[in-house]
Amino acid sequence: MENEYYNSYEINIAHNGTHFFATSERSCVTKKKLIEVLKIFQLKFPKNEGYDIMVTGTVKYGRDLTKEFLKE
Repeated sequence: MENEYYNSYEINIAHNGTHFFATSERSCVTKKKLIEVLKIFQLKFPKNEGYDIMVTGTVKYGRDLTKEFLKE
């Protein structure tokens, strides 16, 4: 999975086991931005105060639709 490419990342934050906050898929579209945001969130939402942070990556795939739409 090290070489897998993600189109976006989402950060979910729970407080005491209940959903608290989630970023939009457009918030972190690069790994660099994800790491930057995570560093801040880890300070603002510490585990010792009941917060849990989960990161998911979204992979989007395309499909060639040329023949379907450009009929000769």
